[in-house]
Amino acid sequence: MQYRRRDLLQQGCVVAALAACGLLSARDAHAAEDELAFGASSMHEALEALGSVPSAGAKIVLSTPDLAENGAVVPVTVESLLPGTQDIFIVVEANPNPMVVRFTIPPGTDAWVAIRIKMAETSTVYAIVRAEGRLYSACRDTRVTVGGCG
Repeated sequence: MQYRRRDLLQQGCVVAALAACGLLSARDAHAAEDELAFGASSMHEALEALGSVPSAGAKIVLSTPDLAENGAVVPVTVESLLPGTQDIFIVVEANPNPMVVRFTIPPGTDAWVAIRIKMAETSTVYAIVRAEGRLYSACRDTRVTVGGCG
């Protein structure tokens, strides 16, 4: 499914209008944003759905293996040392749907996550962190010998 910028803006305006009228709760609006990001078929579309292009974040620690023997179970850990971390996203550039996961970090907790993800092929893995309303990223290349996404 291809989204154009105009489509994203229209959907965003509809969501904002419904939320302002009280017809749409914050949780429902949050789900609509996730649907756009997770439905994206390219890295560019996924970043548009998040709202902006992230800046390089020196305080993000991303750990992935240099060589993953099986793309179906690639271990990834992300730690954000940025104050006010709200969300951590993991994005794999070469996957059919690049947005892999979103973690919402409650205030006052350590921003550290670990997960095993699927990778279709050798690619760059991005950790995108939303902290105090801004996006930051870190990336690492991971080589896959056996594909995991069909």
